[in-house]
Amino acid sequence: MVDKRELEELSTFQSGGYFVASLYLNVDGKRFNKKDYEIKLKDLIKQRNQELEQLGIADEARESLQQDFEKMMNYVSYEFDGRGAKSLAIFSCSALGLWKVFRLPQAVHPRLVVSKQPYIRPLAALLEENKRYLTVLISRDKARIFDYYMGELEEVTKILDEVPGKVRIAGWYGLAERRIERNIEDKVHRHFKHVADAVMEYSRKTPPDFYIIGGRRETLPEFERHLHTDILKRIVARIEIDPEAPTAEVREEVERAVEEYEEAEKKRLLEKLFEEAGANGLGVLGLKPTLKALWNGQVSVLFVTEDYVRQGYYCPECYYMSADETVCPYDGTEMKISHDIFEDAVETAILQNCEVVRVKDASVLEKYEHMGALLRFKL
Repeated sequence: MVDKRELEELSTFQSGGYFVASLYLNVDGKRFNKKDYEIKLKDLIKQRNQELEQLGIADEARESLQQDFEKMMNYVSYEFDGRGAKSLAIFSCSALGLWKVFRLPQAVHPRLVVSKQPYIRPLAALLEENKRYLTVLISRDKARIFDYYMGELEEVTKILDEVPGKVRIAGWYGLAERRIERNIEDKVHRHFKHVADAVMEYSRKTPPDFYIIGGRRETLPEFERHLHTDILKRIVARIEIDPEAPTAEVREEVERAVEEYEEAEKKRLLEKLFEEAGANGLGVLGLKPTLKALWNGQVSVLFVTEDYVRQGYYCPECYYMSADETVCPYDGTEMKISHDIFEDAVETAILQNCEVVRVKDASVLEKYEHMGALLRFKL
């Protein structure tokens, strides 16, 4: 797993007279066997070596890169066990001791980039694209808080407060019993406040995008009265579950809740896209108008068909993207080939703080060249 602190460290790395090799490689065992991604890496290294021969870089820098390529090949072939990752991101500069490996729970576009700094753009996009869900499981005396991010569930806090169970005591017209019950309810409310404060404290340190609340159905409304208004607005699911359930069961319920919420949100946004585009409003459909809107900073939500790949071109100066233009219409720069203009568009959108919707059903956007966008404004 990678966090933003590590990303910031990579972004400040200076290679001096050397280069950094940045590798992104799909290693999902359900889609590829080890031989498949070993061959893919060999092909990427071969392509980069052919390009490096034409650049005439210094011998020391070239030797460092060859060591980088060799270390990457050895890691993938002999050290990586294929578990717990769908893709790898590796950054290496052997001459300066840089070697970072990240196991990622999602697929990436495979590429090997040689540059003066770590090529972190796809990694930054991946971090931004994934939403963080904070899950709170609550009972009248216990609570567990889980952080769900990029397909991984981590229990971050466990709270146990002393709250007596309900009692029945004979007394003068039941006064003693009612007094004890009031004391118990007071302790329950103190417990709920304790948990609500813990949720707020964790949220300040590691801000989640959304919240999931779980427990006995009758307990949840009582607890939610203690939560901050901002948290209440971002509760996307309530699940009925034993707060002491095994972590595997919690994971299953959280993943189901996240999938249901995200699929419903995708459906809502797609309906809005076709409505806005059909009314000539704040929506565009098609590759060319969407890429132009993205370059203009108009895009609010980008829609692409999941796993669709198409070659295109981009301007190295202003990062204008096109499916077929080879010269930038804005500054006259010769455009460079993008092996996957869709993934480049996704990365650009995320770095512009746009939301990205990947549509699984290819037929939905097929006649619009698999791309569309909701806009912030029209020009």
